[in-house]
Amino acid sequence: MEGHYLKTVIIGGGYGTRLHPLTLRTPKLLLPIAGKPNITWIIEAIKKAGIDKAYLSININQSKVRGFLGSDEFIKVILEESTDQSNKLGSIGALKHVYDLLGDDDYLIIGADNFFSGLSIKDFSGFHDSCGGIASIALFELPNKFLVENYGIAVLKGSELSGFQEKPRLEEAKSKLASTLVYKISKGFFSGPFNNYLKNIGNLDKIGRLWEYFSKTEKINGYKFNGLWGDIGKPKSYIDTNRKAMRVINCNFIDDSAKISPDAVINPPVIIENGCVIGRNSIIGPCTHLMHDTQVGDNSVIVGSVIFEDVRIGDNSRVHNSMVDGHAWINDNVVIDDYSIIGFKSVIKDRSHLFKHSRVWPLLATSGIIDGDILPTEFDSSKLKKSMYWL
Repeated sequence: MEGHYLKTVIIGGGYGTRLHPLTLRTPKLLLPIAGKPNITWIIEAIKKAGIDKAYLSININQSKVRGFLGSDEFIKVILEESTDQSNKLGSIGALKHVYDLLGDDDYLIIGADNFFSGLSIKDFSGFHDSCGGIASIALFELPNKFLVENYGIAVLKGSELSGFQEKPRLEEAKSKLASTLVYKISKGFFSGPFNNYLKNIGNLDKIGRLWEYFSKTEKINGYKFNGLWGDIGKPKSYIDTNRKAMRVINCNFIDDSAKISPDAVINPPVIIENGCVIGRNSIIGPCTHLMHDTQVGDNSVIVGSVIFEDVRIGDNSRVHNSMVDGHAWINDNVVIDDYSIIGFKSVIKDRSHLFKHSRVWPLLATSGIIDGDILPTEFDSSKLKKSMYWL
């Protein structure tokens, strides 16, 4: 891409409502995948392609993202004038906002919900330039057809899209090639076909509808890549992507300051940060990330999970494929089933059982006080069967 200017934009202005309560405190693009915030993986992939400048489009509430980036001159932040879910721009609206600010040009667009490994941005960009057309989409073949209802699905004839299905029904899906929200867009698209689409259709949210529309009238290319890809926007896909990434990248790390009982069992890959304490006969991993100062008692099992900072997990407790946000207390004899989310400063009482896909968080967190001094609130699920609770 030397000698060719390419405007590179990361789209990350959503509110992550499907990951509440985790994203009440941490924006999606800062959630860890294989030990690093997802935005870091994206930036590394862009820099590896030889691109020396990128833009990040986020909503005005994401001060944590700006704080994380600090004075990094590689990224220029574009603020979306959106305050909550009710007036968010949507993915197509975000593209329009970028075009209105930066003008028509060749663009590389990457969604911040993506984690990908094995996709060469440089090769993808070169593929688009050699094929021509209004756009190219990076495509990943899903491991099984039962996942197609969650994604935009491309149908290829050679390297060109002959059709596109936005979240098709299983029996109607014509392929397993998922759109990854990594696009190369040619100059002239925004000022021409895109503007016409907005006038005629006006749907600013689901970007798959854009490609569904243009696959019938314009040349769009599909670039298949091998490796790993995941959408981190939902509890199951986030946890599953993190597990796969930890295995593929083999990111096994145990800080020297961690105090681990000689009777504990550590099943790699794991990430155990500074100040962690692991009790007797406890089992950690595989594919588990314990952030700093987390303590796990005796005879507990933490598998396939992301445990944020300064969490306390008692004796004889089980956490399976779930997320526990910072400063939470999980007491003794607790079971937390797959794809559950425990919110910031929540307290789970003894002998509680949280069933699959449960979510627990303090009621005050929904009022925007998630970074404040929220006192832990006790919760007892032992007699409840619901899947979502406000403390």
